[in-house]
Formats: sequence, structure tokens, C-alpha cells
Amino acid sequence: MRRLVALVLLALVLSLCRVPGQPQVVRIVGSGWVYAPAVTRVEGGFKGVLVNISLTVLEGDGEVYVSTVPLTELDMQATALIAARTACRLLGLDFSRYTFLFRIEADTVIVGGPSAGAVMTVLAYSVLSGTPINRSVMMTGMINPDGTVGIVGGVLEKAEAAARAGAKLFLVPPGETSIVTYRIVERKVGPFIIRYPRAVTVNLTEYAANKWGLTVREIGDIRDAIEAMLGVKLEREEVAASETFRKALSSLLPAVAELEEKAAEAIASAYSSLRKAKGFARALASTRLARANSTLYSLPEDPALALTTLIRVIEEAETAKLVGLSWNSKLLEDAVREDVKYVEDVYRTLNSTAKLLPLRYATLASVELGRAREAWEASPGTAIEHVARAFAYAKAAEALSRIREPELSGVDPLDALSEARAVFSYAEAVVSTRTGLLSDAARYYEEAKKRLLKGETLPAYVLAIESSVLSECAIALEQALLSAAASKAILDNVRSRALADASSRGDSAALALFLRLAETTSAFEDSYLYYRLTTYYSRALGATPSTPSVSTTTNATAKPAPPVSAPPTKAPTGLPKLGEPENLLALAVLAVFVLLIAALVKKR
Repeated sequence: MRRLVALVLLALVLSLCRVPGQPQVVRIVGSGWVYAPAVTRVEGGFKGVLVNISLTVLEGDGEVYVSTVPLTELDMQATALIAARTACRLLGLDFSRYTFLFRIEADTVIVGGPSAGAVMTVLAYSVLSGTPINRSVMMTGMINPDGTVGIVGGVLEKAEAAARAGAKLFLVPPGETSIVTYRIVERKVGPFIIRYPRAVTVNLTEYAANKWGLTVREIGDIRDAIEAMLGVKLEREEVAASETFRKALSSLLPAVAELEEKAAEAIASAYSSLRKAKGFARALASTRLARANSTLYSLPEDPALALTTLIRVIEEAETAKLVGLSWNSKLLEDAVREDVKYVEDVYRTLNSTAKLLPLRYATLASVELGRAREAWEASPGTAIEHVARAFAYAKAAEALSRIREPELSGVDPLDALSEARAVFSYAEAVVSTRTGLLSDAARYYEEAKKRLLKGETLPAYVLAIESSVLSECAIALEQALLSAAASKAILDNVRSRALADASSRGDSAALALFLRLAETTSAFEDSYLYYRLTTYYSRALGATPSTPSVSTTTNATAKPAPPVSAPPTKAPTGLPKLGEPENLLALAVLAVFVLLIAALVKKR
């Protein structure tokens, strides 16, 4: 009898645990769709087609999923991730609180991701903000992690596909209204007809207007795309860097004076070692030392330029010293051990400082030591250069540790690592050749993980930031090489963002240094790197985030009829969550009945 009662109670428990009519526990933030023009290969050339991209955003934990009807290239997942992150950043939202479900449908065999990146960013912004998309506007372009719109191919064919679908405005990346396309030309050679492609330059703006009544406009910033497609104008703030950061730059002067003394000492030490040098080692060392000495006595007056010049002088002098000792392995090894101990001591002292400049240089110095260890057996000459650079960085860190500087606050190394991984993955997918920038980005990312595991949170944060910036620079450099218009648009964008982000921290010597170096170099790569370092580190220095202020035009309130019917959307389903009230009640009931059953069985 008791066994029967126990079985009845157990059946009752199981029926209660099913909780009929369980409400959906996955919270849907919103959903939407957009068309992205693409190119597919057909007989005799290429043809523009429309790719349908739909998105559902859920409350989640920073995951991005991509479902595709055709096959996709590896870059699609990376593109979706960067698009989602960029939209969250523009809205001032925490990416880690959402899950993004993209679905891609296209009438092609394979779909590549980068050319739809800008459209996917606009779609994510639309869904997260609840702002409808103007269906009469379409676009093509990559989305770069810095918010710029990157160059793509097949623009003419994509414009034609957009026009066929009823679009009135077509947005393209900078420099792509003048394009080179290929036409098949026939030539008769005796009894044969020979067909061959011939390059033709087309003014896309005029061509599209005359042939399809389509307006084509260049955009270099994703904010311009958001304004055109959503009617949301993201205001941009700009600050005169020279005025805002002049005082902060002058705070570098004590460090410059100290480094000048250290540079003179390094040169004197190198000259002393040179007296013992012999043969080819002496000749090489003499050339380097003469260059270092000449540079020391022609220092620029600008504190930022003087600081970086002195770091190079110390590196050159220390390299000369070690090269001069390379004729005798014992003398060289003793000198290297002395430098290694000095760098390690500086890093040990400063790896927990919250002052950005000494922390950054000390951390970079320790990375250079690691590179020296790796290179020593295979290439002692390269290893010597890494040791000398580590030595110079450590000297700079020591001098900069004594200046007044606002401290890092609220840094999140895990979030920085997550971002570094996402940006590096994207760069790996879209950059055609692996450059030194990407190799360094990979190294810094791996080093950041190691430091975090050892509990060195601030160095881990710095290395994650450096990795992200190097990855972004690799992408930007490849885009800049394609067109002068793209190069200018990229630099204009990152400069504007850097100035706006740093504007509330005019007392930061670090931000003043980065901005000054960005504005005084003629090299695209260096300028880009320093502008992006300014933006990334301004967050960690407590600068007011430059989340753009929003104004809405009539575009956003209207809902133009789509050129073709909207795709059906399916509400996602999910498993019940343990924390839901209904489930907690069921678990409580289950616990009570289990206790009753146990008591009955025990009495028996």
C-alpha cells in the first residue's frame, strides 16, 4: 500500500514539474531584416543579387550565431561579431548582455561576409534601438572595428541589383563612385571571333542616375549609414588637441630631462665597451653609436617627440654596446644578463602601477625580453636588438613613473581580451596577407592571456588593448592602400573619435603624448595606431565615453514599403531557465514530495 502511495505521489510530482503552458523564458529584445546587395558569378561575368539578412536579438551573454542557407566563407562569422559589437558601442550598450542570431539567405552558392558588414551593423543598430529601416536605401561596404566603412568589390553589379529592387539611394565606401569594370569585347580574327575583357572606368554616380534613376553616395563612417538608413543622426564632437593637451604635454618635461641623462649614460657606457671591441663587431657598433650620439645632440623641442627620440637613442646606444661585445661570448652574456635583470626589476616594480605610461612601457619591455629569449639561439643579432629595446623601454618606464598622471580606473581585462580576440579574428579573415602588425597582435594577445592567468591584471589589460589596436591597424592599412579617398576617410574618422574620446581628460600626459605623435607623423600606420591608442586608453582613464548624441529626422518615423516582401520571422524558442519563478515553484514542490516519499519508504 505504501509503495502504491509513493508511486502516485511520484507521478503527481512529474506532472507538476512539466508546468503546462510554460511561458517563453528567452527574452526577445527585437528582430528585423535588411537586404544586402551581393555579386554572383554567371555565364560571361558577374551579376548583382540581393542577400536577405535577418536578425533576432535576445537577452544573453555576448554570443553571435550565424545561420546560412548557402555556404559561407570563414569571414562571415567574424563580420557578424564585429557588426554586433560596433552597434552596441554606438548605442552605449553592453555587448555581453545580448545574443545575436543572424540568418543569411542568398541565391548564390557561396556568400562572403565583409561586404555586408556595414549593412549588418545598421541592422543590429535598428533592432537594438527599435528604429525602422528605410527600405528605399541600400548599401555595400565592410565594417571596420574603428567604425569606418571599408572598400569592397563588384560595386557596379550591386548598384544594379539595388536599383532593380526599387532602391532610390545606394551607399558605397569612399572612393568607389569611380570604378574600373571590365566589358567583354569581340574582335574578328579571320574566321574566328575572339572575346576578351577590356578595362573601362565608370563614373558610378552619373551612370546609375542616368540608367536607373539611382542616387549613389560615398560614405566613410558607419554613422553616415545609420543616418541615411535609419534617420538617426549621431552628433560628432571635436576638440582642438593643441589647446586641450598643451599643459599635459609640458608635464612630460621632467621625464624628458631624466631620459636625456640616461641616454648620455648609455652612450658613455657603449663607448667604454667599444674600446674592447674587435674586428667587424667594432665597425658595426661604431656606426650605431655615432648615429645615437648625433641624434642626442639634435633633440626636438616638442616634449612628445623628444621623449620618443630619446627612447630610440638609448636603444641604439645599448645595441651598439652589445654588438661591440659580441666578439667575446662571455662578455656579451654578462652584459645581457645585467640588462635582463634590470628590465625584470623595473617590470616587477611597475606592473601594478595604475599610471598608464610607465605601466605600458614596462609591460612592452617585458614582452621584448620574451622575444629576445625566443630568438637568441637562432638569431643572436635579432635577440640583441630585442634586449636593447627592452632596456630602453624600461628606462622610459622608470622616468615616466615620476610624473603626475591620472590613474587607470575600472579596467576589465576579461572584456579587453574578448574584444582583442574578436578584432584579431576579423583581421585574420579579411587581411589578405599576414603582416608584422598581425604577428605582433597575436603575440600580445597570447601574452595578455598568460599575464591574466598569473594575476597580472593591469599588464594583461594593456597587452589586450595593444593587440586590438594592431589588428585594427592591419585592416585599416590594407584599406588605405586601395585608395587615397579611403586613406583620408579612415584617418579623419579615427582622429575625430580620438579627440572626442580624450576631450574630458585634458590632464592626461598619456593621451596628450599619443595625440601629439599621431598628428606629427607622416606615416599612415603610425598616425592610425596612436589615434586608436588614444581612443582605447581614454576609456580606462575615466574619460567620458563619446557615445554620440542622437537626433532623429523624419526618415526614422516613416516606414517606406519594402521593394519586395519582408521575410517571415520565427520567434526563437529556448529551454526554461532555472531562475524563472515558475521553475523555482516546481522545484520547491518537487523537494517537498521527495521528502514525503523518502519518509514513507523509510517507515516501510
